[in-house]
Amino acid sequence: GSYDDVICDDNVDVVYVGTVAHTHVSLAEAAIAAGKPVLVEKPLALNAADAAALVAKAKEANVFMMEGMWTRCFPAVAKVRELLNSKA
Repeated sequence: GSYDDVICDDNVDVVYVGTVAHTHVSLAEAAIAAGKPVLVEKPLALNAADAAALVAKAKEANVFMMEGMWTRCFPAVAKVRELLNSKA
């Protein structure tokens, strides 16, 4: 199947975009337009303007979108952030 098939499939809850970088924005936009949460592999976009526009579209549609930055969700990073915030 294609990404369009995945995006339109009612059995798919979340879309992961892990294609070549120049397709990330268009595929993420399609997922957002379909109301599907989307995880976009790095880079989110090829430039800051496209990234900002994509974030704005996700916010406007009230659809979760995240760049696939694994360290953001890594427990050790959360602990370091906690220690830094506590000034330990």
